[in-house]
Amino acid sequence: MRRLKKKRSTKTIMRLRMESRRRRLARMMFLDWSTERCARALHCSPDTVRDIAATPEFQQLLSQYEGDAMAVVDRAMPHLLLASIESLHRNLTSHDWKARDAAIEKIMLPHGRVLERLLSQRSTDPPGTVRMLPPMDDLTDEMREKARELLRMVRHTRPALIDKIQQEPREDDRD
Repeated sequence: MRRLKKKRSTKTIMRLRMESRRRRLARMMFLDWSTERCARALHCSPDTVRDIAATPEFQQLLSQYEGDAMAVVDRAMPHLLLASIESLHRNLTSHDWKARDAAIEKIMLPHGRVLERLLSQRSTDPPGTVRMLPPMDDLTDEMREKARELLRMVRHTRPALIDKIQQEPREDDRD
């Protein structure tokens, strides 16, 4: 007796084919391919590509793909920028004039503003140091005396400090 082959569901096959086409088209559009180039790669017409791209499912898939791809770039960016700053410093301090010229043309001109902003955010303290108190250059004599009094109280008795802080109104609260 002959066994009958199980008939495949055409609907399922077409749905899977559409899903894979959408994923491929999302990659192509992320790479900024033209509609005609995408159509040639998918073996369909440019109108079909436009129709697929207009669907809400595709828009959601494309935004998810872009988010995933940009997350990878965002994670790698600090390391890449630090490496570019290091290579810029190495090339600018080189004795070879061609290396200095290349550093200016290849790194400084296109990325100058970003590097300046990163360097301004960088801390001047060496790595591993912890700054507990702000610099006291701009304190008045009265503020210094209050800081000394606070340090004396902390060293001797902590509960008395908490009571005093809670009882004594601040200057901002008096206004």
